[in-house]
Amino acid sequence: MAPKRAYIEKGSRRAPKGFIGATYDALTSSENASVVRSIAVFGAAVTFLASSWSEFLLPPKEIADSIGNNYWELCSKRNCSSLDEH
Repeated sequence: MAPKRAYIEKGSRRAPKGFIGATYDALTSSENASVVRSIAVFGAAVTFLASSWSEFLLPPKEIADSIGNNYWELCSKRNCSSLDEH
């Protein structure tokens, strides 16, 4: 007896995408590009500001000291006693 032939459809069905595949497609779609980019930049900024690298944003110590000294000199001339309590 001859074996039966298996008929294969030309347009084979694909299984529905899983959670990871659907998420990847949603993140890489062109209509969501600006949202994904904004979230990525926000995350990078928060990470930078929470790290020790954020100290590079501070002015040099000499400048910060001179600004602080000038502030307290001006404050003493204007009688800023309320600011001294903080």
